[in-house]
Amino acid sequence: MISPIIIGLLVGENNPAYYMYGFLAAGIGMLLGLVIFILGKNKYLVDPEGGAVGDVPNHQYDPDNCNDQTLTWVEKQRIMVIVILAFFGIFFWAAFEQAGVSLTFLAEQHVDRVITAINFTIPAPWFQSVNPLAILLFAPFFAALWLKLKDKGKKPSIPLKMSGGLLMLSVGFMILVFASKTLDDGASISPLWLIVAYVLFTFGELCISPIGLSMVSKLSPARFTCLLMGIWFLTNAFANILAGQLSALYPDPTQPTPYILGIPINSFTSFFMIFVVMSIIAALILFLMRKRLETMMHGIE
Repeated sequence: MISPIIIGLLVGENNPAYYMYGFLAAGIGMLLGLVIFILGKNKYLVDPEGGAVGDVPNHQYDPDNCNDQTLTWVEKQRIMVIVILAFFGIFFWAAFEQAGVSLTFLAEQHVDRVITAINFTIPAPWFQSVNPLAILLFAPFFAALWLKLKDKGKKPSIPLKMSGGLLMLSVGFMILVFASKTLDDGASISPLWLIVAYVLFTFGELCISPIGLSMVSKLSPARFTCLLMGIWFLTNAFANILAGQLSALYPDPTQPTPYILGIPINSFTSFFMIFVVMSIIAALILFLMRKRLETMMHGIE
């Protein structure tokens, strides 16, 4: 939440000569994190008796004690659920990561960022703080909501939560579609449009990211947890590649009109509709698949 504010002050906008100060700030932040870890680990990372947590690594290989058991049918089905849900995560993150590219261009070029009362222009990078701030504010409410629904016997399944996350994402982009009429007319929009969209993206993220990490740890066989967690993050890598390809469709009157599936992307309306349609279709398919996936999870909630 703090880092975009710092970067906005240090680097500003479109100042490549100052990028080095951004990397310097990131390095200082990492060093501060390391210092906090070193100073606090012996006090806070302990067992109930105050002893150190974890075991000393043993790198000696004993083939007689090697656990190479064949996966059971239940384990294979649970792994398949992880792969399927990770695949749907690609569509979420490809749209969500527009925040760091096309939506930052939007904030810089087409959002009225001037606070006339104090004669201050909000740096475009500061809008990146909306998402982490919304996480801090709303994560407790989502956590309480899941617990309350569980107590009532109405707790949604993991696939249903993720489907809802994709739907919330589409609603966030639909907000930007409503603002596109003003953008396509060449006028600037209020920053509230972008803030509301980011908050809705965060609602979707709270149904996808923590749920997905928990899902991998619950469904994967213990001996494959690290590998399958890596696959979960690998799909995030694919999503960022796709996000970059889609951000290249950002409307630019100085460039030739791009097309996707034969449809010209020549306005902000058509550009944002890409993500509305993509996330709604993914949400609908996942919703329709949820019962089958729940069966394949074999009792894991």
